[in-house]
Amino acid sequence: MKADKFYDKALENKDWILAKAGKEGLAGVYYSKGRNLYQFQKYFSDAVSNYEKAIELYPDLRIAVGHLVGAYMKMGEHEKVIETATRAIELSEKEKKYGHMYSYYYRRGESYCMLGEYEKAMADYEQALKLKKSYRIYISMAKCYAKMGDEDKARECYEKAIELLSESIEKEKQARKLVRYYVQRGECYLNLGIYEKALEDFQHALKVFPPGEYYKTYGKTDYYVEALKFIGITYAKMGDIARAKETLNEALKLAEEYELVLTADEIKAELEALAG
Repeated sequence: MKADKFYDKALENKDWILAKAGKEGLAGVYYSKGRNLYQFQKYFSDAVSNYEKAIELYPDLRIAVGHLVGAYMKMGEHEKVIETATRAIELSEKEKKYGHMYSYYYRRGESYCMLGEYEKAMADYEQALKLKKSYRIYISMAKCYAKMGDEDKARECYEKAIELLSESIEKEKQARKLVRYYVQRGECYLNLGIYEKALEDFQHALKVFPPGEYYKTYGKTDYYVEALKFIGITYAKMGDIARAKETLNEALKLAEEYELVLTADEIKAELEALAG
């Protein structure tokens, strides 16, 4: 990665950066390096380390704190998510920068939910919705209600997410957003047991980008592989185990080819569940 080498070269002159730009300037270099690494799943832990170094140098670097919230969530470090999201909210309020604050609330809510602190989770989700009516929040709420055993409220939240995603699909022109909307609406249908509509959305997603193209262009994930993964999961839910395994193995082969290590682990877990 050329950009990573650029940051490594810059960090060879840390003393010069400190003299010219102070701790905030050096923290910015670590943050930028972390963000570059974060685009590639195989360098995920290295990205987290650089975000942490940035914050150690300059604790008020809100953008690094905010990115670390999502990173800890992917790692399943829920106590750290709560601590870091709380800090991100404090910094957002201090700086009067509210654009991403909804995401800190709903991420913290997700972690509270995973830890079984449902009252705190729902309070955070409601606060997030006051800041932005996002389908992401409704999906997180639905999953939390399902975890609580409240299927009616889970369904209600999934239906609201589908409504918002359908509106976005209707008007969206950017392929990079459209493919995400199809996959996420498909997942909502999947969780509601509406399998034919789920498959339809996942098949739409396969047509937006060829395999690997999204990841090579934008990083973080590949929605072709994601769609294939969910198609396999849907077949399994429908009882077609042979087709599920075939599709999941196809998705796994692509995930490993593109070094999507986190996605590959998810697919392996699905295959292991089917084998068991």
